[in-house]
Amino acid sequence: MEEPVRFVHAADLHLDAPFKGVDATDARVGDALIASTYDALDSLVAACIGHDADFLVIAGDVYNASEKSLRAEFAFRDACARLAEAGIGVFVARGNHDPASGRSAGITLPENVHVFSEHEVERIPIERDGRVVCALYGRSFRTAAEKSNLAAGFSRQAGDPLAIGVLHANVGGRTDHEPYAPCSLEDLRAARMDYWALGHIHKPEVLAEHPAVAYSGCTQGLSPNESGLRGCSV
Repeated sequence: MEEPVRFVHAADLHLDAPFKGVDATDARVGDALIASTYDALDSLVAACIGHDADFLVIAGDVYNASEKSLRAEFAFRDACARLAEAGIGVFVARGNHDPASGRSAGITLPENVHVFSEHEVERIPIERDGRVVCALYGRSFRTAAEKSNLAAGFSRQAGDPLAIGVLHANVGGRTDHEPYAPCSLEDLRAARMDYWALGHIHKPEVLAEHPAVAYSGCTQGLSPNESGLRGCSV
């Protein structure tokens, strides 16, 4: 019998993003809005630890800008360090806001963090007691305006007890978001994953159930238009 695997799927953290559409003349409101993406990051870490997750996957846009702020880089490093102390791995696929071509201060992330390659789809086996219990497949954006169908490069290897795809993408040609890494549900199904952890669309949404294809949504709404529940998927 296959062993159960528990993981957290998050995306679009947009650390350091300004909250748009609110005139925060009250300093307390302004400070709370500035801190909101970081508070959401703390809540994400708490959710991973509280649910005793095997690992966390982040499907793009950890940062809000390709030129990351020092505050954002240090905050993410510290969050990953807390997860490392709990024995939780972190697997990140870069998106259009934080592509591989973006600038960074070069802050070293803890060893529990793996950032997927921007050149090819990577397969990372997850082991427990010396046995592979699942495999993660992911690919990062090389540049912000990624127009290639990255999903077409995903293909499950035979023998994986559980396969999870991690990608920042516009599925189905949605006109309300930029057409980055465009693909179809048929492209995703062809890869034979058990679960697709997607990013780019800020509203939580399940696109299909067999296999499961889901956007976790953003961890924190970034404007009055992004109301409703936000967070992550377990």
